[in-house]
Amino acid sequence: MFAVSARHIAVSILGASLVATAVPASAAAVLRTTQTNDAAFEGPGGWLQTTFGLPLVSGTALPPIERAVGQVKTGVNRRRGLHVPTNVTGLPAPDGTGVTQALTNVGAIGSSDTAFEKLTPVAFTFARVGNTISYTVGNDPTWSQTKGYFADINSFELRIRGGNVGSVGPLHSITGLTFEDDITTGQLLGDFSAGDGAVLIKLWSNVQGDFSLTGNYVFDWAGTNAPGGSQLASQLKLLSLPAIPEPATWAMLIAGFGLTGAAMRRRSAAIA
Repeated sequence: MFAVSARHIAVSILGASLVATAVPASAAAVLRTTQTNDAAFEGPGGWLQTTFGLPLVSGTALPPIERAVGQVKTGVNRRRGLHVPTNVTGLPAPDGTGVTQALTNVGAIGSSDTAFEKLTPVAFTFARVGNTISYTVGNDPTWSQTKGYFADINSFELRIRGGNVGSVGPLHSITGLTFEDDITTGQLLGDFSAGDGAVLIKLWSNVQGDFSLTGNYVFDWAGTNAPGGSQLASQLKLLSLPAIPEPATWAMLIAGFGLTGAAMRRRSAAIA
C-alpha cells in the first residue's frame, strides 16, 4: 500500500509540473530581451544561441526561426513589404528542411515603394488569423499568405535601424505598438526609436492563438529630403522559438524528486 502511495506521489507531482509548464506565467506578451547589437543578439555565442541552443546558419541563429517579416524602409531604397519563406530561403518543416537564410534576402511577396512623409505617422497592422498572415501599411493593399507552419509562431521581434553614425536628424520610430491575441486585449508595448546609426532589437514571447500587432511608423530627418540609401528601416519578425525550461519548472521537478525520494526512504525503513 505504501509503495502505491509513493508512486502516486511521484506521478501527481510530475503531473502538476507538466500542467505548470503548459500554463503561461502571464497572459500578456512577455518581453524576453532588449539588444542594441545584431551580433550580440543572433551571432555566435549571442543571446539567441545561448538561450535556446539554436544552430548557426552562415554565422547567425535567426533564420531557422523566422516565419514572416514585415519590413519598411525610406530614402532612395524606400520599400514596404511582406517577406515569407520561399524555396530560395528554405521552407520550415514539414514543407521543407528548414529556413537557411534571412527572409528579407529575397523579394517580398507583396510590396510597395510609396514614400513616407517626414513626421507623418503611417498606421500598420501585422496579424495572424488561423494559418493566415497579413500585413497592411497605410493605404497600401493588404499582403497575406496562408501556410500550415504559420501556426508555429509564438514570438515576435522588433528591429529598428536609424541613420548613419554621426548623421544629424535621421530618426525612425514605431509609436503606439499594441499587441492583442486570444487572451490579451490592448496590451500597449510602447514607443521605440533609433537614430545616429543605432540598432534597437526587442523580442517578445507568449503569443496565444490569433493575434495582431498594430502601431504607427514615423520617420524624421534634417532638411526636406529623406536620407540616401535605406538608412531608416525597421522589421517586425514573427518567430517560432523553441521551448526552454523555466526556473520555476525546474524547481518544481526537483521538489517532486525530493518528495519521491523521501517516500522511498520511508518505505525502505518500514520494510526493515
